[in-house]
Amino acid sequence: MKFRVLIILFIFSNMVSAQNKELRVIKFVRNIFNKESILDAKVNLLTEDSILICSYISNVKINNEQGAVVLGINTPGRYIIHATHPDYEDTFEDFEIKRFYKKEKIRQLKPIYMQRKQPKRNNNINEVQNLDEVVVKATKVKFYTNKDTIVYNADAFNLQEGSMLDDLIRQLPGVTLKRNGQIEVNGKTVSELLLNGKAFFNHDRKLILDNLPSFMVSKVTVYDKRTILQELTADSVGSKIYVMDIGLKRKYQIGWLANTEGGIGSDNRFLGRLFSLCFTPHSQITAFGNVNNLNDDRKPGNNEWSPLQQPTSETTV
Repeated sequence: MKFRVLIILFIFSNMVSAQNKELRVIKFVRNIFNKESILDAKVNLLTEDSILICSYISNVKINNEQGAVVLGINTPGRYIIHATHPDYEDTFEDFEIKRFYKKEKIRQLKPIYMQRKQPKRNNNINEVQNLDEVVVKATKVKFYTNKDTIVYNADAFNLQEGSMLDDLIRQLPGVTLKRNGQIEVNGKTVSELLLNGKAFFNHDRKLILDNLPSFMVSKVTVYDKRTILQELTADSVGSKIYVMDIGLKRKYQIGWLANTEGGIGSDNRFLGRLFSLCFTPHSQITAFGNVNNLNDDRKPGNNEWSPLQQPTSETTV
């Protein structure tokens, strides 16, 4: 009988000691994005029925790392963690302690990850918010090469308002424009100037160079082109000509272009000039005129229709 009493007392004492055992569970509180520790977060420990057991603050330092809480758990079971912080969204997490191991006093579980709060949006659509100045810089490609062809992007060059085609060509890398209208690209002379792929006033390039506004140009292409005879005979072996093709923007490929100049002075002197151009993908019509009593008999086609070549005297009969 005494032996039975001793066994019962021994079993009872083991049950009491197991119930009084406390397991310290370590959990770090961290930012879900950068995994940095979060200090001063409030961590509530609840039963699986959402009954509050106790609360902790994540200011414990373990192994030189801050932001931990040490939860005191007395019995195995399922628990709920509720973590709060003014700068973060509330976080709920379930975990389970299935059993206490012999002589185990501390157990570290996975961290509690919290997400930072997003700024609240104002639903008032009439509210105006002033933003700081934002500078957006974009770089355009000035030119590129495709085999033996060079393509210049006209919009990539900064030109003054009112600039003509000659001002644009002078800025093209590797291109030299001489006073008489001769064009060289990387030291190679351009034999023919084209407008949208078609020859146009090649005998007097200055007409198109001096009168075509640069804003109408989309791109300038330089390449080797077969002559008319080579195209008719399908000759692909003979030497080709070096051409520069002025490509107009789509909205300017059909239209009229006019450039006029006029003046009047003392002793009944007067001057009037006109240059007009009508172009379509299938036709090009040009009209020009020069009326004056200043001994100015220049005309398009002699490369001298420029104010710099203005005569300084009269011719008398």
